[in-house]
Amino acid sequence: MSEDEVAGRLAVLEVIARGALWMICGRAVEEGRTELAVVFLNEMRRQAHEKSGQLQGMAAVEGRNYADHLIWTLADDMEEPEALPH
Repeated sequence: MSEDEVAGRLAVLEVIARGALWMICGRAVEEGRTELAVVFLNEMRRQAHEKSGQLQGMAAVEGRNYADHLIWTLADDMEEPEALPH
């Protein structure tokens, strides 16, 4: 698989994953279970850091940074009720 194919697939997977996570967390917040969304995001972050730790060198750092970026983006969306799915 070429680098372009890998990059394209990762971009699509990111969109799918963010959408699914946004809906799961958004539903919890809509149901008044914000603490469940927080627990979910914290556990996802923990697992992402653990999995990234299996990589070598800067790949581990980049994986952790990327996980943090995605999770904080989702957390910010949870704080803005108009951004939640309806």
